[in-house]
Amino acid sequence: MNYVTPIGFRDVISDEALVREDLTYRVQQCFARHGYSPIETPTLEVLDVMEAGGHVPASPFKLFDSRGDLLAMRPDVTMQIARMCATRITSFDPAVKLRYTQRVFREKTAEAAARELTQMGVECLGESGVEADANIIAKRSRKHASANTASPSVLRACCAILSPAARWMLAGKTQSIVRSIPRTS
Repeated sequence: MNYVTPIGFRDVISDEALVREDLTYRVQQCFARHGYSPIETPTLEVLDVMEAGGHVPASPFKLFDSRGDLLAMRPDVTMQIARMCATRITSFDPAVKLRYTQRVFREKTAEAAARELTQMGVECLGESGVEADANIIAKRSRKHASANTASPSVLRACCAILSPAARWMLAGKTQSIVRSIPRTS
């Protein structure tokens, strides 16, 4: 028998796990200092709920539960936060600031061979506009600077205002350089 992990999944041995743990702690502390509260969402979601909420990858990991519901392993945390806010949060005044570090599961793509990834992020609900988006982008840049990591390889915004926010930042409001990719939805 060949004792290997499934393709796109891997063990994280102590040295790397310690580095990841330290980075996660420092980034989450940065988010906490800016008023973001921790949340956790389930690893599995009902596929119909995910599809109703928006973009779902073409082939998420799927399974049936004992009741016959078709479930999917979360491919992204943002959709789950939207579901949670729509069903559980009644007011966004004052703004609701949430932070998370969770595992996500995606089918292998040309951009990433890993199928299990760690997603860290913040969601600020109840504030809008270019300045609110720019503040989140600036926090992300400071997070990478404090963790001594390279610039983020992906900065994905779930709002149509990313381009004006990036222009506002690059106009001298902050010293960050932002790399972005187009939304895939």
